[in-house]
Amino acid sequence: MDGKEPDTSEGEKRYRVLLVEDNAIISELMAELLEGLNCTVSIASDGQEAVEVVSTGEWDIVLMDVFMRGLNGIEATRLIKRNKSLQHLPIVGLTGAGDELQQCLDAGMVEVLVKPVGEDELARCLKEWCEEAL
Repeated sequence: MDGKEPDTSEGEKRYRVLLVEDNAIISELMAELLEGLNCTVSIASDGQEAVEVVSTGEWDIVLMDVFMRGLNGIEATRLIKRNKSLQHLPIVGLTGAGDELQQCLDAGMVEVLVKPVGEDELARCLKEWCEEAL
């Protein structure tokens, strides 16, 4: 897991994001986008790590790759949502294809974004789900 702190002006909202992505290049690009949106980003490289890490911190949102080696994002979401203290936590799926939307929603994800995710779409998603969770 790799925690990164963005430089922000005092008083700006800083969302705490757990990014779950098994592709190092994509996770680096997404982390840069998120940091540009005043987020504190920690990265889990697979679903199993996400399940372990999510209960050790306070997160505003989880951005979860749907298809990963080992424990995939759908199964990881199901495991996370079994924890009563994490049922309120918004988990947003990230996928290269959009045809597993219903599976993701059934597992407990609140939304699915199709990669590549643009900055405007990411900002909208953060505002919608992080503000609602507060």
